[in-house]
Amino acid sequence: MTDARIFGFFSILLGGTIVVLSSFLDAMPVFLIVGVLTGAGIFFSGAMIVVTFLSARSCPECGEILRDGSDHCVICGHEVSNTISPSLIRRLLH
Repeated sequence: MTDARIFGFFSILLGGTIVVLSSFLDAMPVFLIVGVLTGAGIFFSGAMIVVTFLSARSCPECGEILRDGSDHCVICGHEVSNTISPSLIRRLLH
């Protein structure tokens, strides 16, 4: 899971760099358009990876991302509760 987030941030950085470099270098119009489109595609792919991992629920035991509507972790079998317990609130505040 951490590797995917790092890859997403790297893709955002790489896509932004490609867009900036292709727009500032005196390139032919065809290379400018291809560079900007490629950089924007890489940027948005990285952004989607990061947003997916930031908005997903994960297992508190092993960190695996849970599927939508699932309360069971496929890896460790832990059942994740949908209610907020007092111990979870204390852990969140510390």
